[in-house]
Amino acid sequence: MTQRGKCSSIAIGLLCMSMPGCAGAFLGAGEFFGSLGDGLTSAGTCLSPLAPIDLNAVFAEAPAVDWVDGVAEVTDAPQPEVIAFLSGQLGQDVRPVDYLSLRLYELGSLAKGEVIEIEPLGDVVAWVSLYDRDYTLIPGGSVRDFDGRLRVLQIPITRDTASVYLRLDLGVLSERNEPIARLARLQGVTRPTPRQQTVVLHFGGQEAVTFRNGLIAPIRIGAIDNAVVRNTAVEQFRAVYAPYDLIVLTDEDPTPTEPFSVIYIGPSELPLFGYGLAEIADSRNACPDDVALVDANQPAWQLARLFGREVYGQALGMIAAHEMGHLLGLEHVSDPDDLMTGAQCQGAGLNFERMLSRQLRRSPLTLASADLQPWTLGYQDSVAYLTDILGPAPNPSAHE
Repeated sequence: MTQRGKCSSIAIGLLCMSMPGCAGAFLGAGEFFGSLGDGLTSAGTCLSPLAPIDLNAVFAEAPAVDWVDGVAEVTDAPQPEVIAFLSGQLGQDVRPVDYLSLRLYELGSLAKGEVIEIEPLGDVVAWVSLYDRDYTLIPGGSVRDFDGRLRVLQIPITRDTASVYLRLDLGVLSERNEPIARLARLQGVTRPTPRQQTVVLHFGGQEAVTFRNGLIAPIRIGAIDNAVVRNTAVEQFRAVYAPYDLIVLTDEDPTPTEPFSVIYIGPSELPLFGYGLAEIADSRNACPDDVALVDANQPAWQLARLFGREVYGQALGMIAAHEMGHLLGLEHVSDPDDLMTGAQCQGAGLNFERMLSRQLRRSPLTLASADLQPWTLGYQDSVAYLTDILGPAPNPSAHE
């Protein structure tokens, strides 16, 4: 099967770029490595997940945006109330550098069908997120594409909400009280409709896998030849995404004619930071031709094989499903029983049954900390999000 073409620009939603996340040891204490790693490596296979610090009350400290004829600008001015709350809650567990680049704003009441347009001004803003009245994430994403070009984001509001909050993550720590983004409330913009996605699970090996954002150097992925492992991994992956309009193929199938994602599953020539790695956290699936890896050449897989080829294959399939979540735009959550878990853990243990039973659900969003202390801000409703961007599967057996 040949490699797919380059991602083209999409007008609505996030354009492509990687987002820092976490990765960890499959059976031991986790570590953050600044990449989109497999959250399947933590709680559920460890004895004691670290309890995250809930920071949702900080939204009450967000300053209100001053709209004038549906347009507003926000600045990089310090937000002392926000910082005071965060420092009081996090104390010595998290270094101030991990939250000083955070800016929050209250946008007021918005109606279903409105679109918030966010235009970055300069190089300060790196990442954009919106939250509704229940603090549920309305994905925004990176302000740059793979080529480093600034993009204007248009984020649709999917339901009436009394309060919408804007979160900006700054790529450059700046407190000059200068405008960093221009906002506009748009009406009459055509909302993106759910779009079918195709993914190829590639077990046949690849000589030089690369990420377009430069996150990894070209890396060789070996093949997995055992039919039981391959078939079980595919079945597990398909079971996770059965409710959605996602076509799942393998490298033994004909190459799709439409853009498609690829997840390479096999032993990596060089060790990855974790058991899986995604090219991007692709908000609203703006880039349908992105790439992820699942590294089958990790010491913990020797333990998985002790439980049989089926369990080994199921574990590979679950990690591939986690990475697919990132390629569709899902972020890490703190719930150890959520497929998108990025929870860190203490101790070690074996609980493959719990790991293999993880599901997509509404869970607290976890934010990475260089000090390993997880903290959460808002929620991610994975089921509602995937239904919105992919749509439901046409029928239960449509993609088998």
